[in-house]
Amino acid sequence: MEPQGPVIPWGHNFTIICSTESQYPGGSFHLFRESNITRSQTAVRHSASFSFPEAHCSHEGNYSCVYEVILSSRTFRSSSSEPLVITVTGTDVFFVFVLLIFKMVKMKFLKPFLFKAI
Repeated sequence: MEPQGPVIPWGHNFTIICSTESQYPGGSFHLFRESNITRSQTAVRHSASFSFPEAHCSHEGNYSCVYEVILSSRTFRSSSSEPLVITVTGTDVFFVFVLLIFKMVKMKFLKPFLFKAI
């Protein structure tokens, strides 16, 4: 099955940009992953950028934005944007290797040893 949205290589950075054509200044954006709010940011020129410095498997999922503005002490929220499906591919080979060695030591297949920096 083909991914439905952007495919991000593991460890690479990516940014999700939320924007609106609001006629009101200010406001803020809430970024949701699945149905949970993950981050909030004040709108600048009716948009907000949510940066992810290193993509991990935990970043996979359906993301959406909600715009919120307060006018005359009342809070107004937009409906949720169409979901953006983020897929993260690949893994960090060294991390997988260290995890495998750790499990083998724990299961007593190997004697514990220290890694030396090369």
